[in-house]
Order: sequence, then structure tokens, then C-alpha cells
Amino acid sequence: AYFWILVEHLRSMMVVGAVASGKTSLLNAICMFIRPEMKVVTIEEVRELRLHENWIPLTTRTSFQPGVQEVTLFDLLKSALRQRPDYIIVGEVRGEEAYTLFQSIAVGHGGLCTAHADSIESIIQRLTARPMNIPPTMIPLMNSLIQIRRVEYNGTVARKIVGITELTGVTDEGKLMMEERFTWEGQNNFKYTRPQADEKSIFNLISKRDQIPFKKLEDELDRRETIIRWMIKAEIKSYDEVAEMVRNYYLNPDEVYNVARMGLVG
Repeated sequence: AYFWILVEHLRSMMVVGAVASGKTSLLNAICMFIRPEMKVVTIEEVRELRLHENWIPLTTRTSFQPGVQEVTLFDLLKSALRQRPDYIIVGEVRGEEAYTLFQSIAVGHGGLCTAHADSIESIIQRLTARPMNIPPTMIPLMNSLIQIRRVEYNGTVARKIVGITELTGVTDEGKLMMEERFTWEGQNNFKYTRPQADEKSIFNLISKRDQIPFKKLEDELDRRETIIRWMIKAEIKSYDEVAEMVRNYYLNPDEVYNVARMGLVG
């Protein structure tokens, strides 16, 4: 529900984790919350993402013969900006394309991506070092860092979101301001720290930018949590079914919410 709110309001997110931790799968799930009418450009080395029909997928091309030009992530990202997308989604950032992505977020595009790192501290270090070279003052443009990890769960190995950190600004001393919004505490226990109306948070940013009362955003978060819980109970899990339910909610929010609310009671 939290991701749903952020995606609707063009906030930017980065999924962070080690190899085979489930970064791309999670990114794909988050992309389902994008409004169908929004124009989306995806940039990948291998095509793995799946989105709605208003979607332009771009993939890199490696050249092994003379006369055939190589097409890199950086090249594709520059090309994507000319297509005026609402959202730019990069399968994985690891080089100079990161700076261009942050620049595109700065001018109003939504941005989603993944990156390899085993902690929030590690990804901050990677972003500010070569070859990404993101200035510290630009890092809060990536509103939320989502940490995913392979963990032992009920006697088996599972992929879990272990933390969501909001980047809310930079102090006068140049220190990054971070707020832990979600923390996994084992099994099915998550600690959610609700943002307050008088503190810096992504919800406050959305409230001020889009002129939406803070209380309405909180209420909307609860409504969408109800819908997701109902979809789990009703075993609505496939991509097409979930995408259709999200589409229906954008068109008829009260109708879908009432069906979900009654479905949880029954």
C-alpha cells in the first residue's frame, strides 16, 4: 500500500540487495501500481520487466563486430528522456547512467531502479563514488531505498523486504537525512513508523507538492492496505488479475474498496 501511494504520485524508489535477492521481481511488482495512462520507458540489459500497454521497453546491445555500434544503458537513458515519459525504470544502475537518472528525476520524471549493495550505507557509498558520481545533495531525489535480502524463514530460504528508508534531505553540514519507515522484525512482523504531519517525510512532500491533505494520504494508505489484504484472501495473485484490480481502483475507488471491505468481513 505504501508503494502504491508513492508510485501514484511519481515518487522515486531504488531496490537494493545482493545478487539473487529478488530485486527485479520486487521492482516488477511495484511497477504494477503505475497508472495505466502514464507513459513508461524501461531500460534493461536483458528484458525482464512487464508493464501495461503504454510502455516502451529498451534493451542494450553489445557489439562484437566492426561497424556495429554498441548501445549502452547510458545511451538508452539519454534517448528515453526525449520521449517525455512519466516514469523511467532502469533494471540496474551501476555506472554513469545513474547520474543521468538522477538528473531526470530532478526535472520531474518518476524514477525506479535496482542496485547491488548489502546495506543502505553501502549503496550511499556506491552512489557518491566513481563511476556513478552522484553529488550528496542530489541523493535525496531518490525518495525511498528498499532493502531486500534472502533470509531463513519457516525453515526455508525466502526473499524478504527487511527495511525501507526514506531520504528526506541534507543538513547544513552536508549529512544525509534518513528516516526508517519500515523494518522487518522476523517472521511476519513489520514495524511501521507512521510519519507525522509536522516532520519531514515522503508523505509530507506529496501533501505539499500535490496539495493533498496529510490525513487524506493516511486514510488512502489504510484503504489500499484493505484492498491488498482482500486480494491475498481472494487469491488474486497473477500479474493480469492484480493489474486489472489496480486499474479498476483508479477508475472506481469507492466501489473496489467496498467490495474489498465486505470480502474481508465475509
